[in-house]
Amino acid sequence: DKRPTFVRNLLTLISRWNDARFADSVEKALRHPEATVRREALRILSTLRPSGSGVKLVALLSDNDETVRLTAMKVITGGQYTAAFSAWSPFVTADDFYDRSPAEKRAIYQALKHTAADEAVPYWQGLWTEWSWTKKKKKEELALLAAEILGKLATPAAMAALELKQKKGGAAVRQSAGVLAVHHVGGDGQ
Repeated sequence: DKRPTFVRNLLTLISRWNDARFADSVEKALRHPEATVRREALRILSTLRPSGSGVKLVALLSDNDETVRLTAMKVITGGQYTAAFSAWSPFVTADDFYDRSPAEKRAIYQALKHTAADEAVPYWQGLWTEWSWTKKKKKEELALLAAEILGKLATPAAMAALELKQKKGGAAVRQSAGVLAVHHVGGDGQ
């Protein structure tokens, strides 16, 4: 139904039943033309299905509404969703990714860490090993964020990438990678 009020009321009823069997029906509302309906569907999904494939939620990164995109990333990190890096790749490698807000890039990286983990390490590592004169400042910002996320991931592959970063890249990213590597590899006992 194209009427946003009708669909939101229907979604409210579904949420009150709190029955995970309706999650597939709620997912259909993620394609509704009205952003308020998509946001409500995301809110309900976060309570009905906090696990499973996150591919449909990752696809919302192409949504025109930033609030929908941020909400989708919060839903992913709040549950036990999985999504291969191949689902994320079209979004994080696109030129317009550099122009997204810092909060959105951070939310995307957190959700990517949550769903793809070590599978995303080569992408993050590539942020500081690929040299390019275009968008240098924006790429360095992403590399700093990548170093932070790798430090939080703290898997052997992530730590190896941080150690490599200490040897390559700009001074600010090298320094942040070094601090994170020491912090997570015995510097504070964790």
